[in-house]
Amino acid sequence: MTDTAILNQRLPEALQDDSASIPGNSARPTGNAGSTIERLLSPEDVAELFQVPRSWIYERTRLRSQDRLPGFRLGKYWRFRLPEVVAWLESQRQGRME
Repeated sequence: MTDTAILNQRLPEALQDDSASIPGNSARPTGNAGSTIERLLSPEDVAELFQVPRSWIYERTRLRSQDRLPGFRLGKYWRFRLPEVVAWLESQRQGRME
């Protein structure tokens, strides 16, 4: 089973789109020609995807190193982009294998 298929299985149902697979399910047409709006992940979504406690996700957002989980703040709320999270996970896996 591919990494993409595994991640698709772990995505919360609310994030899954039957018409697309990762990473294409993060962008949806808005009706404006050529523009899309991206579905952002919450810390809870990422924790469910990775099957870790939410506190682990918050800890990884506070790291001041290259291992920091890519995300950004909207006011007091953390949000994540699915393609960036998948790329970070892959880089972590590659780093452990070397």
